[in-house]
Amino acid sequence: MKKASFILVLIYLLSCFIVQTGYSQLDNRLAGYKKVAESQYLELFYNSQDIAIAVKDKRNNSIWFSSADKEYLLKNGVEEFFVKNFKSMWILTYTNLAGEESTTKQYNSTKSDISVSENKINNGIKLTFTCNSIRIRFAIEFSIDKDKFIVKVPANSIAEQIDIQIEINNTISNTRKNIVKLENLLKNIRSSSLRKVADKKRIDIIATDIDNIKSTLNSVNGVDNLNNKAKSLFSYAFDINEEIQGSEQKGRGLLDIAQKSNKVDKKTIESLKEISQISTEIANSTDNYRMQEFAGIVKIDILPYFGSSGDNEKGYMLIPDGSGGLSYFKNKHPQYLSYYSKEIYMDTLFDINRYENDIKNGMQEILMPVIGVKKENAAFIAYLNKGEANASVNYMPSGYEVNLNRIFFSFNYRRLYESVTKNWNGQNYKIYDRTPTKSDKEITYMFLPPSQADYSGMANKLREYLVSNKLLKKSRILKDNISLGLDIFLGIKEERILIDKFIASTTYMQAKDIVDYLMKNGVNNINLNLIGWMKGGYGIYPSSFEAERKLGGNKEFDELIKFTKQKNIPTFLQVNMIDASSKVGGFSVRNDVVRAKNGKQITNASHTRFIFSPQYVFEKYSTQIFNFISRHDYLGVNFEKLGWFIYPDYKDKAISRDQTEEYWEKTLDRFVKNNILTASMKGNIYVAKYVDLITSLPYKSTGFAFIDEDVPFYQMVIHGYIPYSMKPFNLFYDKKLEKLKALEYGAIPYYQVTYKDSSELKYTDYKELFTSKFDQWKNDILATYKEFKNRVGSTSNKYIISHKKINSDIVAITYSNNLTVYINYSNKKVKINKIIINPLDYIVVK
Repeated sequence: MKKASFILVLIYLLSCFIVQTGYSQLDNRLAGYKKVAESQYLELFYNSQDIAIAVKDKRNNSIWFSSADKEYLLKNGVEEFFVKNFKSMWILTYTNLAGEESTTKQYNSTKSDISVSENKINNGIKLTFTCNSIRIRFAIEFSIDKDKFIVKVPANSIAEQIDIQIEINNTISNTRKNIVKLENLLKNIRSSSLRKVADKKRIDIIATDIDNIKSTLNSVNGVDNLNNKAKSLFSYAFDINEEIQGSEQKGRGLLDIAQKSNKVDKKTIESLKEISQISTEIANSTDNYRMQEFAGIVKIDILPYFGSSGDNEKGYMLIPDGSGGLSYFKNKHPQYLSYYSKEIYMDTLFDINRYENDIKNGMQEILMPVIGVKKENAAFIAYLNKGEANASVNYMPSGYEVNLNRIFFSFNYRRLYESVTKNWNGQNYKIYDRTPTKSDKEITYMFLPPSQADYSGMANKLREYLVSNKLLKKSRILKDNISLGLDIFLGIKEERILIDKFIASTTYMQAKDIVDYLMKNGVNNINLNLIGWMKGGYGIYPSSFEAERKLGGNKEFDELIKFTKQKNIPTFLQVNMIDASSKVGGFSVRNDVVRAKNGKQITNASHTRFIFSPQYVFEKYSTQIFNFISRHDYLGVNFEKLGWFIYPDYKDKAISRDQTEEYWEKTLDRFVKNNILTASMKGNIYVAKYVDLITSLPYKSTGFAFIDEDVPFYQMVIHGYIPYSMKPFNLFYDKKLEKLKALEYGAIPYYQVTYKDSSELKYTDYKELFTSKFDQWKNDILATYKEFKNRVGSTSNKYIISHKKINSDIVAITYSNNLTVYINYSNKKVKINKIIINPLDYIVVK
């Protein structure tokens, strides 16, 4: 017994030694770092020599560095000289604000001329960086809280052209004093005998140049403006000196003429020498600004190598493109010529037609400002919770420049636009905003325990974060059984040469009959969305938000809504408050629509479509639909593009993308506070605390070569809180395959129907419906709803806690009620845990 006890004690001591040794080995990697903060799960370290940050997760002893692994880079052929760039805590891109056409340069935290000051903050450290050569200063705050690492860039810490204005004011003041001296000296010369000897015109030229210097100084407007003005100041001062000293072009100077003349007195000669000296001083002082860059921040890449991973590591990076995608670390990969860089929510909008074509060709947006990294048994999810509307996500796969995977956020401060002025080549200048957008930026990195270190754990962690911060709320129409998403398309105008024809695909009473039929046949939970319900039908922007006479008028519209209310059916009126058509009119192209920085309206090729200003939408347009909706109980609004389009407006007082997001939130909040149901298409994450339904969610990524696997990451975050639909089931190209995809992604069954045949729409602008007649689809709707309700209906208000790809064909989705759905995408029977799944089929296990 004693021997056994001794052995147990020995094993325990050895295990402690092994664990402690492992701990110490990891700590050796922190040589040069000092601990600046500690929480329950994390430790924060700072290396002042390398300007580097490290975060240690005490649960698995993993360390996440802001710099890439030097040894790995050297082994993979990166030269020592370039390795230091991969230590950068940040990379700043800037432009010369004084240039005629904008170009950019980069500056990073490894530069030798950077000054860094350190300040202790609550459970962290604040680093203030002064980039002396480009005269820019900003601060980054690093702190930890439990399992979170928080990175902030305060807007009020950013300063550009540091002390340049003071220097300019001093230069201008000194130049003004010198001008007074020049004018007095010129009077002496005019009254002297020099005019009898020298050419009168030369003295007049000097007088004109002095006047030009004075007027140029008076017209200097701003720091960046001095750059161009300095060219003129230098030229005038240099010209004065040439007149006095002489040159190849000017010939003999006045001073030489005066000195060789017996008729010119010494006082005049001294005056000429002093004029030459003062003009040289003006030329030298302005020459500093003639060539100087007035740097303005374009963007800052924050922690570009935090979580960077080599090919030999086991893991992946989460890219928030569309529904979400994974890019695995792997030894075999191509050499990429480009990388993923996309603005959060939507890229800058320049041309409406071009953007819509990109969407039709499969381009997906970033709906959620999130990135993730998994390495072995460690992982983090990073959420950009402040300033995301002016930020981008970047993913550089291994094979782009170097064999290193890296993913990070960029904070955008200036955008490129085309000026009205054209260059010598007849092209519009490309110029960055002179004034930056300023808002606080904040990223929260959330580290996962080893047992949850995968994308399912990331989704669970993010859901928890959003809920705890009241950024994700339960839908008011969510029930404990699955709902049917039903779009009914009602009316649209068909353009004709003389008089447009109104196509009534479904009248109000026919819509009532469709819903009544479904309810009588067992569909007791419908989310109804009406498209083209208003006067003029679909595509009339701006709408008058009144019932259409040819669909049944106010009486039958009211009867439809009364019926859906009695049946307790959430009914949404789909509205588009973004688009404006000049063919419809009723708005001011001058005052109500968005303008680009160059003053031109954002429009299409034919200049018939525009985008409403966010301020106009909130203050005027949304009031019209609000007043209409308020007259009907249990009626909601499906905002077609408020959860999708984000853009700035440079009309009058500029509105940034951040402010546009605020306008959309205020619009949604107004309806919610008045107990009006709301829905959104697409679903940028800022709508998640307002809407009761999301339609048209993406079910894939854009399909970039470096994305190895699409995952339902967005859906995993919101499932159990907000019901959502993806693609209409009656528009599936492959019914079996796409139905399985809807099951995998937790979407509700969803159809878009018409009472009449869809062929009546073929000459209209609504091209989505190629088969929609309700009579042809009613049996399929009933069968599909019954199947979903009976087999997965209980998952409606449950979370997706796990999504796993067992192999290339088998996927398992587990909900918080312990129900698991196994899906077989192959054409063969498979056996999983003694369960046989037929080809292109699924099994539900409780």
